Amino acid sequence: MTNEQSGAADRAANAADVFGKLHKQTLFRAFCAFRRSPHLDCKLGIDDFMILIEAIGAGLGADGPGALAQLCATLWAKTPEQTTDLLKLLRDLQQQEEAELAALAASIAAPKTPLEQDTPKRKDDEAPNIARDVNTDTISQNTSEKTTRPHEAEDGGEEWQPESLDAVLALQMARERNLRVLGDQPLTLRTDYMPVSRRQMGQSWRYLRRPLREGPRTELDLPATIQKAAREGLMLAPVRARRNENHAALLMLIDRDGSMVPFHGLTRDLLDTAQNEGKLRSLNPFYFHDCPDAHVFADAGRVDGIAKEDWFRAPCFGPRTAVLIVSDAGAARGKLEAERALHTQLFIQEIRLHAGYVAWLNPMPRHRWRNTTAEQVAQHVPMFDLSRAGLDTAINVLRGRNSIAAAAMRAMSVRA
Repeated sequence: MTNEQSGAADRAANAADVFGKLHKQTLFRAFCAFRRSPHLDCKLGIDDFMILIEAIGAGLGADGPGALAQLCATLWAKTPEQTTDLLKLLRDLQQQEEAELAALAASIAAPKTPLEQDTPKRKDDEAPNIARDVNTDTISQNTSEKTTRPHEAEDGGEEWQPESLDAVLALQMARERNLRVLGDQPLTLRTDYMPVSRRQMGQSWRYLRRPLREGPRTELDLPATIQKAAREGLMLAPVRARRNENHAALLMLIDRDGSMVPFHGLTRDLLDTAQNEGKLRSLNPFYFHDCPDAHVFADAGRVDGIAKEDWFRAPCFGPRTAVLIVSDAGAARGKLEAERALHTQLFIQEIRLHAGYVAWLNPMPRHRWRNTTAEQVAQHVPMFDLSRAGLDTAINVLRGRNSIAAAAMRAMSVRA
């Protein structure tokens, strides 16, 4: 590892430590409150918050909570007034959180009265299952931080140190639960909300197979060996066969930005698991926005554009190519756009001329498709919601198992 790489790794580790002090939920609360700032003249979306998380992971904001707050201001604030509002908001929220945790720590550390010690607990008074309610990764990180090294407070005094693991767990549980209601709806930032997990994605991708024997004869063909021995009366040599290779070729066409921003993590996991666990012969990802018009893009930032006519002439297309489109098709906004539906229908017809199998995964649940563009598009292409069952059924379509897919589609329609 070079000195530059080592320095980058140290900065990232330091940023993670600072990030533990200025808690992720605190940053998210500040982000949501800052969106309602009177000086904010532009709308911030969840992608703006995810950029902050990526910057922290790259080692930025590693010089302390103040540097992290300045990073937030650099990414979100556009004017001096907005910067002032955001820094004050972060400082107030952090002080409020520290005061709440200190009060909770004092209540935990307070000795019990003899009456409290002798009174048996009823079933209704039992403590909640902390292991169920608390993120264990965050617990372990905070436990090592709070118990292995002392931190100094801003006024120079020593910060309160929990005396036991139970106190740390209780503090962490309170921190996770004490999210304030911001605006009209309570907001919680989670990463485990996915309708299908990475492990389930990996399991499903392994069924996308198009086996074909090729190469040297290296595998034992047991049935042929037995038949040969029975026919000749003795076995002089085993019968060998060529290896069974997966010749499945997948082309993924992923909708980016706009209403698909909340699903970027989900589509990224879908692509990563297909690349790393699918064991496919080839996988070619391309990107578009809303509906492919004159160009598709080879990168997620939609910079490297490819003319649609050139794209259809690419070697990744063929009679055995499977095309998987991932898009909400307008269902996220709840609109019916006739022009978008028509353009999408024509694009699907073009794909069918150059590929053997086409399926569509929609991250919005099926009941949200009604009276939207997605409902119109679903009449021209097999469309499934991005759940475990939907992914399995889409893979069956891409394998050419249309009868199995049709039965699954009928079952999904009945449930919807």
